Amino acid sequence: MANNFIKGYGNTNISDKVKRCKEFYNKNKKMCTISLIAFIIILILIIILLVNHNKKEIDTTSTIHGITINDNTQFYKEPNEKELISTLEKGKNVYIFDKTTDRNGITWYYVDYNNQMGYINEKDVKYFVFNDSDENTLMSDVSKFNVIYEQFKTENDYELFLIENNFNYVYIRAGGRGYGQDGNMYIDQNADMYINACEYLGIPYGFYYIDEALNEEEVNEEIEFMQNFISEHAKENCLLPVVIDMEYHDGSGRADTKDALANRSRIAQNLLNGFKNAGLNAFIYSNAQYANKYLSDVDSDFWLSYYTEETSVPNYWYTETNQDKVISNTDFVNKMKIWQFSETGASDIGIDIQIDLNLVKDNFLKKFVIKDK
Repeated sequence: MANNFIKGYGNTNISDKVKRCKEFYNKNKKMCTISLIAFIIILILIIILLVNHNKKEIDTTSTIHGITINDNTQFYKEPNEKELISTLEKGKNVYIFDKTTDRNGITWYYVDYNNQMGYINEKDVKYFVFNDSDENTLMSDVSKFNVIYEQFKTENDYELFLIENNFNYVYIRAGGRGYGQDGNMYIDQNADMYINACEYLGIPYGFYYIDEALNEEEVNEEIEFMQNFISEHAKENCLLPVVIDMEYHDGSGRADTKDALANRSRIAQNLLNGFKNAGLNAFIYSNAQYANKYLSDVDSDFWLSYYTEETSVPNYWYTETNQDKVISNTDFVNKMKIWQFSETGASDIGIDIQIDLNLVKDNFLKKFVIKDK
């Protein structure tokens, strides 16, 4: 009996020790695993910090903002064709620091692309140059519909369009008032995309909005809407006046009624006066026939649309004599400073998309860009 007791007691002690040893091992195994994982994480973070510390951000503040205009643009380490870094697609942003000509007479731009320095052949890059001569110049106007109809999908698409076709100005739709009975104000959802494209290129731009005001209260609301939009969205190259878009909307507009049309001239003048009092230059966009009928006595410069099936940039200016007297008032014709001559592009010069094109008379907008002229 005593031997059995001693034997049993001894077996109990050995079992407990084994159990404790296993627990100690499992506990330390978990701790070792956790420690190893923590060490690996810390090591990775240290490596990332070292890489970022050693990677110097390239300062592009004073560079020329270019864009590649050809597919398969070759990006080289040196101004030759020996050490290729990568091949760039058409429409890529590159920051131009300098240019050099090699012994074969080829001009190279020294550029930054994605924070890497290298050389690109001059023929593959183009950048915006403002046309300050006193001649008719091209202007683009855009809205969310140019994205909806997929004329442009990205900022780079629009930048390339502007650069390839030598546009001098851009007007971007800020938004406007809805056609419905409530007439709520709305912001164009793609305005910032176009703003960013213009800012990158350094191209002068301004904002237009859709007017459907019926009374003085709504006139003030529209002026406040544009003041707020400009305050929140305008950047360095927003230099052009506000444009008030006043049109007939096929009977669906809240300002398309007989009474509203009879009041369009007064509303237009009140808007213009209101913007002036707010310290903002403004003028009016409209269809030529609509403006001639309802807005001819308004004291304003005009941007008018009248489409003459042009397939290139006109080499003449729209007048009442060469356009079947659509505008009957000669004095009113003289108020027209911008002509929207097409809504279907210009196939003869390679603009094959359905898009508005405008001609600015005698560089009318230049005075807003170059203040001392």
